[in-house]
Amino acid sequence: IAQMDILPTLMNVLHYDQPFYALGKNVLEKEATIITKNGNVHIFIAEGIRIVVENRVITQAYLHPADSVGKHNIVAEPTYKEQLNRTFKQYQALLQVYNNDMIDDKMTVTK
Repeated sequence: IAQMDILPTLMNVLHYDQPFYALGKNVLEKEATIITKNGNVHIFIAEGIRIVVENRVITQAYLHPADSVGKHNIVAEPTYKEQLNRTFKQYQALLQVYNNDMIDDKMTVTK
């Protein structure tokens, strides 16, 4: 579970049916999406892939959770090209929503 998933999961457990703002997902119903940042490095996990993004480029990619220790970097393997592109687009979209909501002060209640 990622920190951003705590609120939607908790609201579900409490049967809260009023609008609230959250970027995460209810992990009891869906596979969690995880994003974390360390300096200029983002790590994003979604749909069985973990990507490491540095300076807006995927530098590492691993099957997740199958290769949770990062032994086999699949970033250059043609077999995973489409899946990596899809995961990268999800990462970019989530980051854009977050940044735009921060800039425009739109982190308000939604349903």
